[in-house]
Amino acid sequence: MEVVHLYNARAQAVVHPVRGGRLGSLTVNGTPVMVHTGDSALDWGCYPMVPFAGRVRDGLLTFREASHSLPANDPSGLGHAIHGTVFDVEWTVVSLTSTRIHMTHEFGAPWPWRGVVHHQMELHDASLTCTLTVDAHDDMPLMIGWHPWFMRPVESVLPFQTMLERGADYLPTGKHVAARTEYADDCFVDPQGPITLRYDNVTLTLHSDCSHWVVYSQPTHAICVEPQSGPPNEVNDAPHIVRAGASMQREFTISW
Repeated sequence: MEVVHLYNARAQAVVHPVRGGRLGSLTVNGTPVMVHTGDSALDWGCYPMVPFAGRVRDGLLTFREASHSLPANDPSGLGHAIHGTVFDVEWTVVSLTSTRIHMTHEFGAPWPWRGVVHHQMELHDASLTCTLTVDAHDDMPLMIGWHPWFMRPVESVLPFQTMLERGADYLPTGKHVAARTEYADDCFVDPQGPITLRYDNVTLTLHSDCSHWVVYSQPTHAICVEPQSGPPNEVNDAPHIVRAGASMQREFTISW
């Protein structure tokens, strides 16, 4: 199933199971709010970042004294792995209605541990909720997140007071500092109010139970406001370990 349409009276969403289980486009009150095409799988829609989010230093993951290589696919050329292993693979549709879809994908190479990730999207009258759940079959370090490419809004409110200092390698140094007013490619915590993006006839509000947000605003046509369960390179620096037989779940809601 290549393309799936979710719809109601106010919004239409296009989902691409075969292209990373991603939300490919979202139209609210007749206004497209998401970049729906790009030069690569990294550059459009809203795709799940699993089993790690953001960058992994030098594409090398070390867990329990064993090292594992991940594809160095960071387009910046810094040699890092970036955004997980499932954003460009085919997912299986488990269930589907006009307003809800449930997709799954089973981990395989290059990820060295077994598990299954579930991506559910549900369209409501005034929101779209995405839910990611990972069922671990082996002990593993794990992160969950989404990478939404929103069209550049008329106005954005990003009420962060604290950010992680970014080093020359574009990874956190471990130091928390006061948030800048310019958002280039940085990781933030603790929003002090609603995260909003305003377009001509619709205002989006973003909410997630993820602890960190990465904001990427360098492209002139778009802004990425990415909820993540941890900061970039967390799988090495301070891994959240999910035991075999256990699960990890996070949600991301776009409201209007």
